[in-house]
Amino acid sequence: MNKNYIFFFMFISFQPLISANDVLGCGGFLKSHVQIDFSKVIVKLYTKQGILKDQTNCAPNSGYYFIPLYDKGDYVLELEPPPGWSFKPTKINLAIDRKTDICSQGQDINFIFKGFGITGKVESATSEDGPTGIEVKLESDAGVRTVQSGEKGAFFFTPVYPGNYKVSISHPKWTFIKQSISVTVTEGNTDLPPKSLIVAGYDVRGIVKSDGDLIKGAILILHGDKKTLPHIDGCDKSPIPNIKPEKDYLCHVVSNEQGVYEILSVPTGDYYLVPFYKGQNIHFLPKSIEFSVNHGTVEITTAFEIVGFSVKGRVLSYENGTSLNEATIFLDAEKKAVSNSEGFYTLEKVKAGTYTLAVKADNYQFEQKILRINPNLLELPDMFPLSYLVCGSVVSENSQTVTITRVGSSQHSVVNTKPSTGKFCEYLRPGKYNIQVIVNDQEKNNGIQFFPISQTIEVTNTPILDITFSQLKATISGKVQTLRQQDRVNINIILRPILHDVALVDKDIVGRLVEDSYTFKDVRPGMYEVLLSPNSLCWKEDKQLITVSSSVLTVPTFMQNGYLIIFSSTHDTKVIYKLQNQTHRALEIPRGRSTQCVEQSGKYIFKLESCHVYETDAISYDTANEVNEIYISAIKHKNTLYVNADENFENITITVNIGGVKTIEGPLTHKDKKYILNLYLSPKETAILIPQSDILYFNPPILQIDGGDDCTDFGTKFEAVKGKVFKGRVIPPLAGVQITIMSDNSDTLMDETDENGNYKFPPLDDSKSYQISALMDSYILVGPNEDGNFLAHKLAEIIVEVLDQVDNKPLQGALLSLSGAQSYRSNLQTNSDGKITFHSLSPSEYFLRPMMKEYSFEPSSKIINVEEGASVSILLK
Repeated sequence: MNKNYIFFFMFISFQPLISANDVLGCGGFLKSHVQIDFSKVIVKLYTKQGILKDQTNCAPNSGYYFIPLYDKGDYVLELEPPPGWSFKPTKINLAIDRKTDICSQGQDINFIFKGFGITGKVESATSEDGPTGIEVKLESDAGVRTVQSGEKGAFFFTPVYPGNYKVSISHPKWTFIKQSISVTVTEGNTDLPPKSLIVAGYDVRGIVKSDGDLIKGAILILHGDKKTLPHIDGCDKSPIPNIKPEKDYLCHVVSNEQGVYEILSVPTGDYYLVPFYKGQNIHFLPKSIEFSVNHGTVEITTAFEIVGFSVKGRVLSYENGTSLNEATIFLDAEKKAVSNSEGFYTLEKVKAGTYTLAVKADNYQFEQKILRINPNLLELPDMFPLSYLVCGSVVSENSQTVTITRVGSSQHSVVNTKPSTGKFCEYLRPGKYNIQVIVNDQEKNNGIQFFPISQTIEVTNTPILDITFSQLKATISGKVQTLRQQDRVNINIILRPILHDVALVDKDIVGRLVEDSYTFKDVRPGMYEVLLSPNSLCWKEDKQLITVSSSVLTVPTFMQNGYLIIFSSTHDTKVIYKLQNQTHRALEIPRGRSTQCVEQSGKYIFKLESCHVYETDAISYDTANEVNEIYISAIKHKNTLYVNADENFENITITVNIGGVKTIEGPLTHKDKKYILNLYLSPKETAILIPQSDILYFNPPILQIDGGDDCTDFGTKFEAVKGKVFKGRVIPPLAGVQITIMSDNSDTLMDETDENGNYKFPPLDDSKSYQISALMDSYILVGPNEDGNFLAHKLAEIIVEVLDQVDNKPLQGALLSLSGAQSYRSNLQTNSDGKITFHSLSPSEYFLRPMMKEYSFEPSSKIINVEEGASVSILLK
């Protein structure tokens, strides 16, 4: 390659103009007043759009470079020296036209070395990176130069000549651990070692305010990594009085008169500030601010604001009494807190002012208080009820009037019970009270009286909720009549109270039969259900609804009318049954679980009738069984479909293929111009149906149906019309004759004659036209006549065998040409056995000629006379 460059250089020197077919290039030298390693410099060639076309390193001894150019156009030739090396120029714009440009003229493009560089990095105390934009100063006897640090604190000075220098950094606020370093430049770039210039930390500032006013004296507590503590400056690191320090506590500052707080030096890292002001009941928002120091001043734009203070209080069940939990506290009608299990509550974020304090709690009534609240008030006065809820009920269908009179006082109140519940309530202050239900004259005439007549209660410090007035206790009786005495042996009677239209099952009273009677005593007035315990009997009424309003009550007799059977059926089913000396009876059993009654005890046989097939068609049942549930499961379902036919042609069958098993259904019944097929299938079972008839044509000829989950009527699925029937025979009888029927739309059917020469096709669509033909090798078949018969005439054949005379073996590939009367001609090649048969020949004289390249035959041709039905053999060599 060096020889090529030397030749090319010489060529350029003597031939400044280059033809269009020659390779063009740009070259030149790097020049330096001091010794440098030129190979470290890369020369790059870019397009005008900035796409790199080529690049090369310079010769280490001479600084020579050369880059070839193949196309005209605009280019940029640019140097890429090591960091800190300085050249002039650094790039050259080129317009290559292969004639007048500097490269086409063979002129050198030289770059002049101007000097080395000093590179370094300003670092933060707790990081390997540093700030961007800090001023870096380079001082020497020749003067002072300044640059701004770049990304991650990196900087460099270039060009720099050998000599002694001082590099220093400065900033109006930041503090430094290492602010300057001395440097001696001899030869090559000078890289400052790590941690030569170190920033200790960066200033952090923010503000504190309240309702728009700036707050002086707020304490801002800095938390973070303890490792940063030595580099923090301008922040008090001593403990804060009356505050237990957190593990990550670093220091604190106090806001000034302008509400501004400032920490002079904070190393890089993640921190958070927590505000504090005098008493611990002062609330700030936000409660803390997280921030990060990233090599620069931090301005915390979110201000800490005082939003209020907190004050505690307590709710008691009475004055100096026990605590009351879950009481709701309101301040100026706004819900503020709920008391805890010890009765305490806290009002958060309250501002100084006069408020109305109210408490609400279930079954208690409190008096509102107007209070002046300020930050100096650490605890509110205790709140305790003024009065307590007293509730009771009067067992009555009507609203009753209840009087409440304070003992030893004229205080008197009247309340009415709710008609639906009989309940009454009233808030009463502590004391003794007399409570009585007022009965009017009409109620007295009806014998209504409530007990007790009056009740005396004492309200102390808790609600009273269980006062009850009821009428006389009653006796309830009734009878149970069964068909047989043993049927009522295990029957119990249940008396179930009803309150607010809800049956109280957990309040059931269970009674036993004595013979056929039952009695309940001391029953309180009210509504009840009287019902029988679970049993397997049928009743005219199995439940009686009663209202107890007198001392004696007789319930209507429970009358048995049969025996209960539970049916669980997969489908709607009709059940036929009969008991001795009874006529047959039917039950309609719906899908699912249902109950039915039979009139007498004994053994039954239930026969199932429906469109389904069951595991068994008859079920035995005895009313004496312990289990009275019968399960009915259908396994197959009836599927009905129809074949339309205007008249009954009889002997219609359908071949049914289910899972490869074929059965024949029929002859089918004809009714209302339809043939009917009933088929029983299991769910998802598939049946393929093929209707068959000697005279009918079916459309479609085949059908597939799938069994469903229930009986299905598919409707009409086949159309049957009288078809066209093709049948006949070949005379004389000849087996294997191919009979072909072709319709006018090219549908084709084929059949072969049997050993007696007979053939027959199934009925075809009579609306179409058909052509019928017969074919068999070596025969001419004429017909059919009106009876469908064909006349067969046997044709002759010529069998030719060709042998190779040399070895007397069959000769394959010989071409045999046979021609005869009526323009007959046929050209065939012999097979591997050397034989060819010419079939279906009419009686005539034929000419045979053998042909094959490079072969001659004996005889070379032959005339053959063929008679009707003859078979003629010819040997050629």
